[in-house]
Amino acid sequence: MPRQPELIVFFDGVCHLCNAFVDFLIQKETEGRLVFAPLQGENAKKYLSENDRVQLQTIVVYNLKSGEILRESAAVFKAISKATGWLGTFSIIGTKIPSRARDLLYRIVAKNRYTLFGKKDVCRIPDASERSRLWD
Repeated sequence: MPRQPELIVFFDGVCHLCNAFVDFLIQKETEGRLVFAPLQGENAKKYLSENDRVQLQTIVVYNLKSGEILRESAAVFKAISKATGWLGTFSIIGTKIPSRARDLLYRIVAKNRYTLFGKKDVCRIPDASERSRLWD
């Protein structure tokens, strides 16, 4: 039986890189601790500030139990920490890098993600196997 979700991973629903990250996490975190929602969706309005929703420059992780919000590289590593296997170790090592350096790299990639990876015309539509993990 799947667990109750612990974290909502909010992502730019039209960004190819963001969608690939979501696909990767869905594959690697199979216990249902993570659910995913586009920053352009209704759940983003419920849990996040307007600035988080319109900026679209970061992945945002919302902790359903504590209400804590993480952005940028901290959000990425928190989401990865819920995956199985070597990824948990990778996230621990990654958080040892100073956040200023991690976030600088994150911002460079985020600013150029559409140029580097492309953009969709509309947010992703989940297939049947993803429906319970992707919230609007």
